[in-house]
Amino acid sequence: MEAISYDDIRAAFAETSYHYPNYADVVNNVLKGPSKGKSRRKEYTFADGRTGDIYRLLLLAICEDPPTLKLTVDEIKERLAKFIGQSQLPPTPNLSKNIGHAEAIIKESVLEPDTIDWKEGTLYILDPFLLFYLRWEDGWKKCDKCKITNNAQSFQQKETTL
Repeated sequence: MEAISYDDIRAAFAETSYHYPNYADVVNNVLKGPSKGKSRRKEYTFADGRTGDIYRLLLLAICEDPPTLKLTVDEIKERLAKFIGQSQLPPTPNLSKNIGHAEAIIKESVLEPDTIDWKEGTLYILDPFLLFYLRWEDGWKKCDKCKITNNAQSFQQKETTL
């Protein structure tokens, strides 16, 4: 019997998330963030050269290793620092507000309200498949200006006007 490699497991997980588009709209909505204040939202440059606002950073922090269904605000800040460094971290009150906005967006975007909860400085991911999807659906992570479409998560480059 042939051993299963990490690449085999990674491919199986990516294939599973690819064929489960239920969270595509949720991720898109979080990446858009709330419409209020969108023009003033800070754009961060990540250590790997990608860019994104606080909502992209939050999703990246959630899916960072090790996988967990419960993150305190301090743990989230530690994970954010891996992408933008300590000096660029938003103040805890601002971050808490952003996490609350992301929670509201997710709850508005899903049929099942028990998906995610932000209580007393701790983020609880109540639906493990949300975490699975965020960790293994790579398209939204690779493209700064992409939108997931519901037809098996094809990513489309957004038109940008100068």
